[in-house]
Amino acid sequence: MQLGVAACFVLALVAVPTVSADASEIAPHKKLRRHKQHRHHHGRPHSKVKTAPRTPSAERHAAMVGVVPSAPPSQAPLPQVPAAVNVGLNGYPELPAVSAMLGSASQTMQSISAEAHVLQARVVQTQMENEAKMARQKAVFEQKLKSQEDRSRAVVAANQRLSSEIAAIQANISALQHRAQEVQ
Repeated sequence: MQLGVAACFVLALVAVPTVSADASEIAPHKKLRRHKQHRHHHGRPHSKVKTAPRTPSAERHAAMVGVVPSAPPSQAPLPQVPAAVNVGLNGYPELPAVSAMLGSASQTMQSISAEAHVLQARVVQTQMENEAKMARQKAVFEQKLKSQEDRSRAVVAANQRLSSEIAAIQANISALQHRAQEVQ
């Protein structure tokens, strides 16, 4: 008898809605009535909506009472969850290290830096080669200039010697002309 009273009491609790239950679960027709009265942004109420009345399912009743129903054997087994990738020491997946994610960027920067050093060395080498080439050309031009200057000095010296010889000859001619006039 006590078991019968307890079973009736449990059934009464299941049948009585709780305070947290939505009014539509208690009386689905009230929700439909409220829904029809609701107005949208266009100002008109909804057209007639045909919905099936909702009734509490057996699972919901079982969850309210605290009984967890067992899965029926006819259902297919749940799919297996794949194993985690990159599992760390704590068993949780871990993202790759920042250095690994930025590895390609740092490798690119190192490559560009190495190429810049190579180019810089090549520019320095080219500058040194150009300086050496210009130094050789300067030496050749200075040698030519010295040679030209030596010839020019020799010509000037020869001109001075010839000028002095011409002056001496002219003085001789003048003296001879003077004597010739005297002889006449």
